Amino acid sequence: AAAANIIVECAEDGKKATATLPQLKVFENTSAPKTTLSLYNFGTEEAPDWETYTKISTEDELKALSNDSTKWSGNYVLTADITLTAPANESDSNWTAIGTYSTPFTGKFDGNGHTISGIVINSTSDYQGLFGWSKGTIMNVGVIDSSISGGNSVGGVCGWNEDAGTITSCYSTGAGSAAGNDGGGGCGENDGTIENCYSTGAVSGSSNVGGVCGYNNGGTIENCYSTGAVSGSSRV
Repeated sequence: AAAANIIVECAEDGKKATATLPQLKVFENTSAPKTTLSLYNFGTEEAPDWETYTKISTEDELKALSNDSTKWSGNYVLTADITLTAPANESDSNWTAIGTYSTPFTGKFDGNGHTISGIVINSTSDYQGLFGWSKGTIMNVGVIDSSISGGNSVGGVCGWNEDAGTITSCYSTGAGSAAGNDGGGGCGENDGTIENCYSTGAVSGSSNVGGVCGYNNGGTIENCYSTGAVSGSSRV
């Protein structure tokens, strides 16, 4: 048999890329077969982070992620703005937060500049938001026209951002309410990093209530702002 052809290709288009992996072919005068992976850069040009990913473009696909904890270690990219269907009754909810205390979100989620609107959470449980508990990467997504209420650690984008978590270039324009402690327009409690984010919605709670973040527990907050009203009983 002739020496196998080794083919490696990479075509970059914005933050997307196609990589062709080499495979061996032992038949003479034939080309090597190709295996193609779709990759996405979850990092920056200075620090690229190319990963395989799943596209999300519909409400059903987004809810499939929120309702299946086995998917919370994967990588996802929004390819369209998504508006959730309103709940049948005003007291109902139409969203289950991605990530819990026992199974946090550990993957990467890039909104790709798109928005998620119409989130309604009427709950007394802790860790509420688009994401409930995260120690992954959440980036480039806007949570708009939403109403989120819960117990402790409630935020528009994320309820609890653990120490390994990063929230970057995100925003929230909906109202947030924590019946207990740690209510924030963007994030309820932050142990990790929040950067280049903002909140414009009203936020209320008991103690540890803030526009960008309710309780910053040793985390880092950089280049952020809030314009919404904030109310609570202590540490506001």
